[in-house]
Amino acid sequence: MQYNLGRTEWLSLVGILSGLPMLLTLPALEKKFSKRNLMFFSVAGLIAAFQGFFVKGGMGLTSFIIGVFLKNGGYVANAVQTEKALFYIEICFIWIPIVLCVIIAVLTYFYKLDSLRTTMTEELDNRRESMNIKCEALAE
Repeated sequence: MQYNLGRTEWLSLVGILSGLPMLLTLPALEKKFSKRNLMFFSVAGLIAAFQGFFVKGGMGLTSFIIGVFLKNGGYVANAVQTEKALFYIEICFIWIPIVLCVIIAVLTYFYKLDSLRTTMTEELDNRRESMNIKCEALAE
């Protein structure tokens, strides 16, 4: 980012986008494993290791894809860029992130867990109360 593009301020955006695979993997893991087992095998160190692995892998893959894309646009490192190369740089670092943000915003719009939280909390409270009554009955 610093030497080829001269844009160190974009490093955070690339880091965020490269962490996306981990965010996409977690729901699949939650469906495959019980919450208890997922928590058991997902202690903080393991989560950090997975996150680090996916961030580095995502950054490597993203860098490769960006490199191929920019090469096709005529980008030459440490040189004055052609109009076509500048256009490809603009697509890579402005328009693709904007499109990804719009996609994420649309997907977030359909996220329904917040609206179900009250119902879920009431259900859990009812189950706890029922369990407490059963435990008290057994203790007597």
